Amino acid sequence: MAVVARTRAELSLNIEQYLKGEAATGAYSAHKETTGSPQLVFIFPGQGSQWPGMGQELLAHEPVFAEALSQCEQAMKPHVDWSLLDVLTKEQEQALLERIDVIQPTLFAIEVALAALWRSWGIVPAAVAGHSMGEVAAAYVAGALSLEDAVRVICRRSKLLRRVSGQGAMALVELSLQQAEQVVAHYSDRLSVAVSNSPRTTVLSGETAALEEVLHNLEQHNVFCRRIKVDVASHSPQMDSLRDELLSVLDGLDPQISAIPMYSTVTGALCTGREFDATYWVRNLREPVRFASTIQQLAEGGHTLFLEMSPHPILLPAIAEGLRHSQHDGFAFPSLRRAEDERGVLLESLGALYAHGYPVDWRKLYPKGTCVTLPTYPWQREHFWVETHETTQRPRGTHRNGVPGSPLLGEHMASSIQSGVHYWETVVSTATLPYLNDHRVQGQVVVPAAAYLEMALTAAKETFGAGLHLLEEVTFTRMLVLTEEATQTVQVVLSDTMPGIVTFQISSCLSPSPSNKEESEDRANKIKSKKTWTLHASGTIQLNTDEKPNTTPTRRGGSGVEKGGDPWVALGMGAGTEDNASFPAELNNLPAGFNLQVKETISGPTFYQLLQEQGLEYGPSFQAIEQIWQREGEAIALLHVPEEVLNQANSYQVHPVLLDACFQVFGATLSQTTDKGSSLTRKRGTYLPVGLRSLRVHTYPDYLTGALWSHVLLKSQEIQGDQTTWTADLELLDTQGHVLLEVQGLRVQQLASETHNPQQKELSNWLYTLNWHPLAPPAPRHHKSSQELEIVEAHIPKVEYLQSPPQVGTWLMFTDNCNRAAPGLQLQILLQARGERCITVSPGKRYEQLDSEHYLINPASLPDYLQLLENVYAVDSPLCAGIVHLWSLESASTAETTLATLETAQQLGCTSVLHLVQALSLIGWRDLPQLWLVTQGTQAIQEQNVRAGLAPALLAPALLASALLASALL
Repeated sequence: MAVVARTRAELSLNIEQYLKGEAATGAYSAHKETTGSPQLVFIFPGQGSQWPGMGQELLAHEPVFAEALSQCEQAMKPHVDWSLLDVLTKEQEQALLERIDVIQPTLFAIEVALAALWRSWGIVPAAVAGHSMGEVAAAYVAGALSLEDAVRVICRRSKLLRRVSGQGAMALVELSLQQAEQVVAHYSDRLSVAVSNSPRTTVLSGETAALEEVLHNLEQHNVFCRRIKVDVASHSPQMDSLRDELLSVLDGLDPQISAIPMYSTVTGALCTGREFDATYWVRNLREPVRFASTIQQLAEGGHTLFLEMSPHPILLPAIAEGLRHSQHDGFAFPSLRRAEDERGVLLESLGALYAHGYPVDWRKLYPKGTCVTLPTYPWQREHFWVETHETTQRPRGTHRNGVPGSPLLGEHMASSIQSGVHYWETVVSTATLPYLNDHRVQGQVVVPAAAYLEMALTAAKETFGAGLHLLEEVTFTRMLVLTEEATQTVQVVLSDTMPGIVTFQISSCLSPSPSNKEESEDRANKIKSKKTWTLHASGTIQLNTDEKPNTTPTRRGGSGVEKGGDPWVALGMGAGTEDNASFPAELNNLPAGFNLQVKETISGPTFYQLLQEQGLEYGPSFQAIEQIWQREGEAIALLHVPEEVLNQANSYQVHPVLLDACFQVFGATLSQTTDKGSSLTRKRGTYLPVGLRSLRVHTYPDYLTGALWSHVLLKSQEIQGDQTTWTADLELLDTQGHVLLEVQGLRVQQLASETHNPQQKELSNWLYTLNWHPLAPPAPRHHKSSQELEIVEAHIPKVEYLQSPPQVGTWLMFTDNCNRAAPGLQLQILLQARGERCITVSPGKRYEQLDSEHYLINPASLPDYLQLLENVYAVDSPLCAGIVHLWSLESASTAETTLATLETAQQLGCTSVLHLVQALSLIGWRDLPQLWLVTQGTQAIQEQNVRAGLAPALLAPALLASALLASALL
């Protein structure tokens, strides 16, 4: 076994928990084969694994990795006009990663550097293989190409590809290689099979129009298709135009016999290395990638361990499916994962390799110490504290056997004073779980209800062992909203109530996230002292550790497909009838008669557009619905787990994206028939789950098998006052009609903020015209004040509230106190002349109190606003008389507008106003002050007026949004 830990105490705890049979974070164990050491393969993928910030941690802390990148940069200089290290480390240079002639050489360098780092740790491959452009890195690591020749191939190849950008397209289809070749046979000069990734998935590539025609026909026959976000048709006839030039620029390559065996995904055979001349790299660009057959050959050759060299794993699912299809044992591991601790992921994979029998030379990673000369002077006996490195990386849950558990759950702790109580605590944010960014309710990132169910299922499994545990009487109490500025600590609690039954509660509280270490202790202590837990979900779990997940209820069998003259039938896809041409044959596995009464078919994109209009915004990671067939009170949907989360799906019991997609289908049952007979008009408002009677998993989904089905049947409608509750049952099924999961009594309600004032909601949708009316100036005042005051008043219109009696409390003014001509300073002088106290706030890099009446804050940091309000208006301080926001007046004029000034204006205007309103809603004051937003150039008061610049114009919609937000929050 192997254990990964950051401290000695954590290591000791993990080992102790493992020995006790408890969940141990970072523990890996497996059975070693007795036939010898397993054979390891380095896999080098093609394009698609890149992400901003990749490699930065290793570049800073791993000298071998940094040296390899430096060598690649030196070798690239004759071929490129950009810097590899700048692209990886400088934020302003990372926009270049959108260019194919930058991203491909950059990925080559990352892959080469990862291989060098692994080899420095003593991890040496028995064979290598590459996928498309990844073969260049594989050839270099194998020793067949020198670094100069490999860099020449990848740089010249990618430059030629940039020339044909925008002229083609690619798409993933759920067809075998033979089926795909049949499909493109009639388009031989326009389309090709580009990639055979696994026995059941291929990639088509070529002209956009021809590809769209083929995809349309495939979708009509219920073949899963997904367009790939590229505009270059690699491995297609479009590459023929580049053949001669690529041969010319690569002339003179000097390939050598490989030091490490390399399996070619062009020929599908083992290579000597001498083949990698200019002609081979033309074939690499033009011919299909035979990755599936290469994996099969490697497995048949006794290779059982696969390690992907990439910033993020993209080939692990294809490797796993290939091994399973060929009935060979094997395991695949990543080198890095997007936005995760880079060295931590490497060590986890190293531990997994060791646990599966790979002979790790630990001396490479932990060399022996050397003798040092004793000091020649007396000990001074001074104590120097060594600070431990703090990290915001969330703990990862694990099962008892050390396999990583749900990323949502965190670290398992048993209560020392309450028998039968178990805790899990982790930090949930869009940084640790990026896919949550794609689940928004009325513009806010919200943790889906499905995530709470996943937490409960995994907690039960980790505590009581595997089994088909039943969730009952689940209530979703309150939404958990995530922001970029603050993270949430989420805690799951299981409590024994009686034999076989436990209760669960899921709660959260705000976590401190200071921008620098100097602020951390003070702010963390303040938040801890005010820590308030909010309950989000609760329910009971009926434990069932006897039932095995290998028997599932089945709908009535028989696909009922009649094979006739349809050319697509030859591919084994089936065909529809004339009366029901749009209805898939797979639905015959569902309740009898359903396919005879389908009222309407809704495509996935159309359905998600309808949901967005109702305030439910689902990004790519949560768009799992491909098609919906609907009738009144009932709907069935075809689901595919989005590619964005497919690689991580097996880390969950039931991935929240998949379960949330089942809940989304509920919305299709809440339809209204219009006068024209269309049911696309949905119930107005945002409907969210509030509870369910039971959830039972019969078999955990296999995310790599392709299509799944969600069937929802509306059961009842209950109206209490102005609140309507809808109840439905739903099922998740596979393509054979097996029920994988069923939910009974799922309840949804309209979002509370919409039901409180329906009249106001209707008014907010009206179209308004803003009219300005002149206001007569007040009578002149006589001051016994300085000349300076009189001059100041000459520059400020005399508004009516300046004539009113002084306010009780302290004014808070967001202005630039350094500018003597600034309106904010002039207003401050006027208020002080009336005997009122003013606190000014200026934009800065971080929170800082300059003196008793002047503060600096970071406009983009929500915690800075909270700390400002807490310090200025402490318990023994005067109340807030009002808040005046004038930062938007600092925007540049149109003539001075640049990208940098627009970004600054956005922070000083829109961002700061939003954070100020959020802080006021979080501070907990009983009486909230008035807030004035002072602008210039955002409104045309007279016909001849024009707006002063782009930045002020950007603030106008922000003011409306802030007003709506304030009405909801305050």
